[in-house]
Amino acid sequence: MHWPKKKKEIMRILLVGMADSIHLSRWISQFDSSDLIFEVVSASPHRRVQKGISERARKTNRLSITWFSRVFSLPMWIADRFLSDWVRGAYIAWRIRRFNPEIVHVHELQNAGYATRRAFQLLKKKPKLIVTNYGSEIVWFSKFPKHKAKIKALLDIADGFSAECKRDYNLAAQISSGYQTLPLMPVAGGLAKFNGPEVVRDKITIKGYENHWGKAIVALETVADLGAKLGNLEIVLYSCNAPVLRAAKKLSKSTGMKITTYKKGALSHNQVMELFQSSLIYVGHSLSDGISTSMVEAMAMGAIPVQTNTSCAQEWVVDKKTGFIFTPNDLDALRGAVLDVIEGRFDSEAARAENYAVIDSRYNPEKLSLIAAGYYQSLTATA
Repeated sequence: MHWPKKKKEIMRILLVGMADSIHLSRWISQFDSSDLIFEVVSASPHRRVQKGISERARKTNRLSITWFSRVFSLPMWIADRFLSDWVRGAYIAWRIRRFNPEIVHVHELQNAGYATRRAFQLLKKKPKLIVTNYGSEIVWFSKFPKHKAKIKALLDIADGFSAECKRDYNLAAQISSGYQTLPLMPVAGGLAKFNGPEVVRDKITIKGYENHWGKAIVALETVADLGAKLGNLEIVLYSCNAPVLRAAKKLSKSTGMKITTYKKGALSHNQVMELFQSSLIYVGHSLSDGISTSMVEAMAMGAIPVQTNTSCAQEWVVDKKTGFIFTPNDLDALRGAVLDVIEGRFDSEAARAENYAVIDSRYNPEKLSLIAAGYYQSLTATA
């Protein structure tokens, strides 16, 4: 890869993150009109690079991802299960020496952050380091002593820290200090609120994650248990993994209900937005989360959010006024929230208007792109 000749005024940023992440892709998209030069190093076990990142890398010489990082991310990740992050650490250190960035920006703590900490141990000349927390990883993994020690070691060498929840800034400050606190903003950047004419909202959409954190099956069974009370509303689950697909098929067969599922990756980002646009309610049920980008995007498209309090939903939603916040596995609260909306006890129109205002204020892509650019400017200004 031949980068543009380096000029003093053009800044180089090495992004270490999950190359298959739509969040990382959208972060990069905020700089399409800038002259910043980016290189992406994948620290995750991806099978393919996210389409938006690949397309941008082909169209511009301001973004690159090396073939080695594309092809060998998974083998390096597997090796580091046994070698304590040193393989990816050595590779990241090599890319830093070759690319010579002013700033290394870590997107996500566990895969990207731990490996980057190893890389910095191998460097004599160290660039500025920004650490960005993804989702709920700092609040979840800091519960475990070994992870907390690694997070502290990473934050101790960071020049800047950012997150999408006030909760996470507070927690990070309890673990380490000395870094610059960068402005709070969603890790995926912004999204414009829905501006089109209102459409028929005939779906209840559920985020289809079923794993250690996501509990989509319980949410599905709880909503489906309302039976005839749902009227003509269709239950839709997206980003489903295999257990959710099986559970939905079994439930649909036993009840005769119309339940539509989309496996993970089956819908483009635009298609997910269209799904939210036709949804009356969005349900997110998890044991741990960040703001939940899906929840905020659903709000932007007019769906009423019903989200667990293990996220930062409280920073975006006023419970029982602009949406509903419930404790995981509080099935009565989940059922009650859905019924309040579909039976008219909840003022969906007023909630939708307030949510649009919140999105326009705090999720506006133009405003957030300026904040994102400020991350890099503020650190180099103090160099």
